[in-house]
Amino acid sequence: MPFSIDDSTNPSDTHANLNLIQSLNTMAFVLKKITGQASWKVSPPLSLGQLGTGDKGEKGDTGAQGIQGLKGDKGDIGATGAQGIQGLKGDKGDIGATGTAGAQGVQGLPGSTTPEAWQDLVLATNWTNNGGNSSTAQCRKIVGSLIEVKGTIKKSTALVAGEIVATLPAGYAPTKDSYFITWNNNGHCRLQLGSDGTIKVTATSVNTLIALSFMFGLN
Repeated sequence: MPFSIDDSTNPSDTHANLNLIQSLNTMAFVLKKITGQASWKVSPPLSLGQLGTGDKGEKGDTGAQGIQGLKGDKGDIGATGAQGIQGLKGDKGDIGATGTAGAQGVQGLPGSTTPEAWQDLVLATNWTNNGGNSSTAQCRKIVGSLIEVKGTIKKSTALVAGEIVATLPAGYAPTKDSYFITWNNNGHCRLQLGSDGTIKVTATSVNTLIALSFMFGLN
């Protein structure tokens, strides 16, 4: 006999075992849900086959950001970066401790630099000053123990090697013998200044004119 199909409820929600009518009602309910129509009797606009081969729909909206994942392992050390710019100049440091005293310097020359007055040499026999524009045979202390000798002398007879030509005043003799080369009117000659203050000709020519022009120290 005929009966009506009710697709408004789902009998399987409330019954474990269904009779024929309940089974048909359940199928009608599910079919309506699948098609989305108002009744199980209304045909859907597209079949299941058409839905599987239909055009691709538009891209959906971006979903919400997911929760943060777990912290990963520590990565490898990166390459060294470029050198940074120079920092600002720091404050001035404290004054350092005083250093140890240095070694004592050498003794300087005496404070006075004014030469003493010229003193005449004592000329030997037959020896005289040359005169004219030539200097007189003299000596003086320039500074400290430094002695300067000047003058041009001549002899009236021939020179003899080793003879004394003049003697320094007292207090001007060196502590050790000294030797000098000086000018004469034939070129040059050698003089010996003794610790006794005597000036001797040790080698010369036959000429008789000698220039006394040298300096020496007393010590």
